[in-house]
Amino acid sequence: MGISVDDLALLDGVMANDTSRLADLGASDIRIGVPRAVLWDSLEKGVEACCENVITTLAKAGVTIVEMDPEDIWEDDAAASLPIVLYESMKELALYAESRGVAFSDVIDGVASPDVKAILESQLGEEAVTESVYRAAMDTHRPNMQRKWQAYLMRTISRQRFSRQPR
Repeated sequence: MGISVDDLALLDGVMANDTSRLADLGASDIRIGVPRAVLWDSLEKGVEACCENVITTLAKAGVTIVEMDPEDIWEDDAAASLPIVLYESMKELALYAESRGVAFSDVIDGVASPDVKAILESQLGEEAVTESVYRAAMDTHRPNMQRKWQAYLMRTISRQRFSRQPR
């Protein structure tokens, strides 16, 4: 979405409603956290090599690389992420279909991807995320993840480097 750091900073500022300017940092002022647990477990070898090369290049340029994992967040992630996405998506898709005068069942029938269709269909039956599961995800697990990530970031890490989303 951006060609330069300035472009990305502008986009970030707009999304965060923050008009402050970026600090003028030298490489030695930057600390990048590299959380490897879970996020790096099943990387394809070529992607892993590319990421390692970037980390090595940054370290040689004077950036401090901090090999550190956040407090275990993965149990909260599993209990929050997919339930929130499924619960909210099903509600919003139904409202969208209704606003367009389309039967919700027609929307699901029209999904071309078999795996996506199976996930959506699972939410029409007994496997559907319940209100109580959604509330636990929103009120307990999501705040726990946010607290743990904040604690990780506050350990003087100025940037994080994620290789990809966990599976």
